[in-house]
Amino acid sequence: MTEKSQPEVEQQDNYDEINLFDLIQVILKWKKLIISIFVIFVGLAVAGSLMMEPVYRVSAVLSPGSITETSGKINYIEKPQNLSAIISKGSFHSQVLKQLKWDPAKPENNFQVQTDLPKDTTNVYIYIDSANTGKTLSYLNGLIDHLIQYYGERTRIITGKIKNDIEISKNKFALINETEQRLTKQLTEMRKNTQEILQRRDELLADHIGQTDTLALLLYSNTIQQNISYMDQLYERIENNKIKQEDLQSHIENLMLQLSSGSSSTSKKVLENGQFEGLVVVQEPYVNPERVKPNRKLIVVLAGVLGLFLGIFLAFFREFWETQKKLQKKA
Repeated sequence: MTEKSQPEVEQQDNYDEINLFDLIQVILKWKKLIISIFVIFVGLAVAGSLMMEPVYRVSAVLSPGSITETSGKINYIEKPQNLSAIISKGSFHSQVLKQLKWDPAKPENNFQVQTDLPKDTTNVYIYIDSANTGKTLSYLNGLIDHLIQYYGERTRIITGKIKNDIEISKNKFALINETEQRLTKQLTEMRKNTQEILQRRDELLADHIGQTDTLALLLYSNTIQQNISYMDQLYERIENNKIKQEDLQSHIENLMLQLSSGSSSTSKKVLENGQFEGLVVVQEPYVNPERVKPNRKLIVVLAGVLGLFLGIFLAFFREFWETQKKLQKKA
């Protein structure tokens, strides 16, 4: 059984070698056809890619405004995901076109704004792929202006609350400071009064007077004790006022920090302007010099591969056709 199957295996290998040799012979026979089709496809791809209008990417980077507390906690005006959704859905498209006085019915005025949210950052990358970079820059700047106005309205309310809280805290601080000054004055007067009473008592003790003087000494002692007790109360109230002042001062500094952290300006200037930045422009709109499309190298490579396969297919088809014609003539 083994001896019979061995010649069959060798014969099958010979058939495979013959078939492979025949394939190579066909390719070599029709090489001019294959090369011609390959060159035609590559040439058409080069010409077509050169005729295509180049498209460039106009992009910018935005970030939602934030408020930083003294504890280090950062509160953002808007979530980056919501900012990205507002931009990609074209919520301000009609307003931007109206501001620029462009006709929304024209196809060239329909811009597809794309967004990207990198991980571990609050930045939102926005970009538009367009052949008309000048017009796209104008549109993107207009869009950013509308976004700044939109978030400006939201931050104005927050700023108003913070400013009001600052004013209330300052008034409380002034009232507590005034109370402390009054208590300090009372303490000074009480200390002076106590010193006078002590001096009189010492003078009375030096005279060595009888029973009446003993009653006077008792009254002096009671008065001194009451003064000392009241002075302790004044000391305690003054210390409590100082603690309240420190707490209010820390609260005011925290509010001022929130305002200054939300803007590139100083807190004083922010208070004068009435609000801080609700949207931060990390990167102004710019045109990337690298062409987005057409990708001429890729087009030429794909065209070359397609032309090569089509040429080989036509070569084998021609070979098959001629073989069939010869067989018919012999028949």
